[in-house]
Amino acid sequence: MAALIVFTLLLGGWQTQRALVRIAQERATPAPPAHWRHGAPPVPASLLLAGQWRSESCLEVGPQWRQGRAGHSLVCPLQLEDGLLLLVNLGWLPQGSRAPALPPLPLAVHTQPWPRYLELAESPPRGRVFQNLDPLRFALWSKLPEPAGYAVVAFPAAPLQSSPRREPLPSWRHWGYALSWFAMSACGMALWLRLRKEAW
Repeated sequence: MAALIVFTLLLGGWQTQRALVRIAQERATPAPPAHWRHGAPPVPASLLLAGQWRSESCLEVGPQWRQGRAGHSLVCPLQLEDGLLLLVNLGWLPQGSRAPALPPLPLAVHTQPWPRYLELAESPPRGRVFQNLDPLRFALWSKLPEPAGYAVVAFPAAPLQSSPRREPLPSWRHWGYALSWFAMSACGMALWLRLRKEAW
């Protein structure tokens, strides 16, 4: 019981710390995108990527539906000056639309964590179409090094449409989680004191 109380207190403290960090981020003045030419980029961050497109290994992720219409996300690898690869989501392309030319570099992007997905069984790519985006699966398919990161383009070119971005949780969500953990700690402490009192 004591270990559980300590554990929930630690989780409450952790969420409190995350809430304070988010408050500082929310109050900070947004910095202009930084130029990025080599090394694994920070996540999340707004960057201007420079390097070289590996257009022979562009792929599509889908099918994905928007407002009842099928389409795919167009994803292309960008090789930085030091050879590291990043997968860049250029946007969602409606089915039947012709993909535009690759955008010129440097390119404004938002780095993101890798997309989450759940598969009941492994789904290998069919041609250039992936059901889910996975860095190791991409490396095996393309015969290129495993990508070091993932980014979403900031301003997609028509007819591409913006891909959803994973925004960090707002500070109030962390405060709510912290309150829940501290409430569990208080309940555990009350129960523990009651059991000790009955044992006496």
